[in-house]
Amino acid sequence: MRQEKYEERLDAERDWRLVKSLQTIGQRQPFRTLEFNIDEAPIVAELPLITAKPLLFACNVGTEAFVDGSLLADQFIAYAKEKYPGTPTVVLSSLLEDEIVQIKQSDGQAAAEEYMELSGLEESVLDQLLEECSNILGLQKFYTAGETHVSSWFIKRGATAPQAAGAIHTAFEKAFICAEVSKVEDWLNIGDEEALRRKNKWQRYGKEYIMQENDVVIFKHNK
Repeated sequence: MRQEKYEERLDAERDWRLVKSLQTIGQRQPFRTLEFNIDEAPIVAELPLITAKPLLFACNVGTEAFVDGSLLADQFIAYAKEKYPGTPTVVLSSLLEDEIVQIKQSDGQAAAEEYMELSGLEESVLDQLLEECSNILGLQKFYTAGETHVSSWFIKRGATAPQAAGAIHTAFEKAFICAEVSKVEDWLNIGDEEALRRKNKWQRYGKEYIMQENDVVIFKHNK
């Protein structure tokens, strides 16, 4: 009997969420403007609605327009803010970004940074675009670092350490023992792994640790 009542309550909640969703559509409001709690989200996910998808505007302009400013881009940003408040908008020049990549490949990172500075860029706008996409998708980055390379990995915001290990290889999640965690800022200020250990910048966490943005992690796992 209890199970039947529980299932009836779930059905009622599902019906109510669907009605609420349809009312929103009928009022010509984007579905993404609704807020749902963690229990409601799986019910809402049953509706494959286009307006439920996260939204981001990328305004592509020519190189000169990007460097000198573009009236058309400014007008579009103003329109987006008025009609889609809170929606991220990124202005970029794909031609300029392509030139930066080509210079980096042919002449190296220093030459690419010099060209970016001459163009009024502190960083690649493609990186900014990637960050905005990560934000609206509820993703965050963590890093793993070796002697010769650094890798970045995307995980859902709020993921645990074992889930992050699983982003590298599913076997790591199942065989997870612990995570040794440091911060990107410490790597930039102090240096390599051993230098961080001498400064006690590594912290060891278990399965309940919630990953934080810009964690640098060494996962320990069973073989």
